[in-house]
Amino acid sequence: MTPPAPSTPPRRGRVWFLLAAVCGTLHAATSLVWAAGGDWLLATAGGSAAALVEDAPGSAAAALGAVGAAKLAAAWAPLLVERAPGRLRRLLRAAEWCAAVVLLAYGLVWHMLFSGAGLLGLFGAPEDPGALTGHLLIWGPLFSLWAAALLAGLARSRLPGGDSRPSR
Repeated sequence: MTPPAPSTPPRRGRVWFLLAAVCGTLHAATSLVWAAGGDWLLATAGGSAAALVEDAPGSAAAALGAVGAAKLAAAWAPLLVERAPGRLRRLLRAAEWCAAVVLLAYGLVWHMLFSGAGLLGLFGAPEDPGALTGHLLIWGPLFSLWAAALLAGLARSRLPGGDSRPSR
């Protein structure tokens, strides 16, 4: 006979979820700084973001504020999901697995691979080498680390017998 699933969430994945939360918070912080009118690292984000901030600061503030809030929520949600009951936990963890895979692909492929190829001139002369360098050296690795930490936390925090536990 197998023992019943624990009634409290496993803590094994907690360190990984905290690392993921820190990475996501760093992403969120830059968006929120830009929403507030700051320009710290804005040049590394690319021309469209910088142009939006310059051409339509009110719209940029609203959009970047929303993006920053969404990143912050996504960064800390995994720690809260571990306390969710049965089916809700299973559903939210499935969404987290999907988000982690998308973040990893986005960081590795879109930011790092394509930016590296762009800097090498594989798509022609780079229009914005500073932004490509930022994507390659800052945003891609940070997205990838966020995703890898989330994946590790999800893998380490699996409950025996699956991701659900009985509801109370």
